[in-house]
Amino acid sequence: MWDAGLVLDGLLEAALERWGIEGEARARLHRYAEMLSRQLRVRRLSGARDAAEIVAHVEEGLAAAELGRALAGSGTWVDVGSGGGLPGLVVAATWPGRVVLVEPRGRRADFLELASLRMGVEVEVLRGRLEPRGWVGEAEGLAEQEIAVASARAVFAPEEWLARVRNMRNIEWCSVHTRPGWTPGPAWVSGGWREVSAWRVEFVRRDPAAT
Repeated sequence: MWDAGLVLDGLLEAALERWGIEGEARARLHRYAEMLSRQLRVRRLSGARDAAEIVAHVEEGLAAAELGRALAGSGTWVDVGSGGGLPGLVVAATWPGRVVLVEPRGRRADFLELASLRMGVEVEVLRGRLEPRGWVGEAEGLAEQEIAVASARAVFAPEEWLARVRNMRNIEWCSVHTRPGWTPGPAWVSGGWREVSAWRVEFVRRDPAAT
């Protein structure tokens, strides 16, 4: 088994330095990465196999958070299918507004609540999901709330994700986890993107000129 302590801390510290993360946010993310590495296989929280992949996933979350702050500023961020907290808990470490994590699986939702407490961040964990017909379970109330950013990493293909939120006029920006070269289609306009490793985090919003 790989040394989750020294290797993870070293790689994460270098990544946080690159992204300019300081102070309490840096401490929160170290606590999160340590907890994720310990629970990874027990709860099947992520596809990450080693410290380098955990840190890459954290960097994707930091990229999303940076774009969100630049485009939306603050407000409510809803992360769908949060699983092990990617990107939701990473976002929560630096996001100035409200963070809501939507997760249907009980064991993963329990992890999100415990991890947020250990990190020292305030989040709402809703046991629900987003289906083609809309929000279900504890997430039903999101249909009536203003959402600055909605994200979903490794839950839907980009096209399916945008199809599910296209008619939700209460969502301002959608964070899309995809490969470089992807385009959102004529109904959407891009606000920008950040590339991390082989992945791209792109923010799109509905094109007001589209029908």
